[in-house]
Amino acid sequence: MSQYEEQEHSSLDESSAEARSLAQKFRDKRLQIGLTYTALGIENIFDLIYPLLIGIAINGLLSGDHLSLVPLAGVWLAHIAVAALRQLYDTRLFSGIYVEVASGLAKRNVEEDGDLSRTSAHIVMTQDVVDFYEFDIPSIATVSISLLGAIALMFAYDVLSGLLVLCLLVPAGVVNRWLGKRSLRLNRILNNQYERQIDVLALRRHSAIQHHFGRVRSHRVGLSDAEAKSWSLLETVTLVVSLAVITRLASLPDASAGSIFAGVSYLLRIIAELDRVPELIQKIARLADIKRRLAASWAQL
Repeated sequence: MSQYEEQEHSSLDESSAEARSLAQKFRDKRLQIGLTYTALGIENIFDLIYPLLIGIAINGLLSGDHLSLVPLAGVWLAHIAVAALRQLYDTRLFSGIYVEVASGLAKRNVEEDGDLSRTSAHIVMTQDVVDFYEFDIPSIATVSISLLGAIALMFAYDVLSGLLVLCLLVPAGVVNRWLGKRSLRLNRILNNQYERQIDVLALRRHSAIQHHFGRVRSHRVGLSDAEAKSWSLLETVTLVVSLAVITRLASLPDASAGSIFAGVSYLLRIIAELDRVPELIQKIARLADIKRRLAASWAQL
């Protein structure tokens, strides 16, 4: 076993000694976090019904009914209000949580004269975890709600079109499962490098510094390549399914301009959310490794 592999295993063993997650650290803020996630769910519902309301408005305008715009305008204004209030609230909430946890880690390092390089890396990683709860969990919720809602509404427009887009979930599941395993392995190695970064810089040896950043580059490229491969494969399958769905919607005997617009809009929504999945898989894999490393540090706060 190489020196780097030994360091990787020792780092993971040390961190897994305590099994306390940052989510538990947030227990005293669970009501506030629940409030911001509830507001996010309302926003997602608004987003989901836009194509439906636009389709109704198009059909209404084509028949001379200008009042068909009222539901769309009402939902749009409500969406603006909810989104603005949520963004003002959750930035303050999650920033406060980060300050509490990061300052606790820094204070403990001073009191115990701990490893500065590892503590510095853990403070940065803590920001990554807080960002995950603030930005990535909402993204995961948005993808889930949009995918399930758009597929359900696609079935409402045409059963065959709904079945076609539902088939996309099979290759998406297989490819993203592979991506998750690959990302977890590479993130473990990459985070080991970040934990040693200040120690390497303190050596002031050009060869060691160059080797360190060369390894960082190599693993970051590996992560990017894995995401590119999974995206390219899924996009090829998506192209075939999309052409079939568009042809099907346009050929329906009772199709109207509004229904075709709404159907294609939901198809594009499904594609857009599936395109976001590989990036979210990368972030989940990174978070899983970070939480293992920080478990012991959080438990001592």
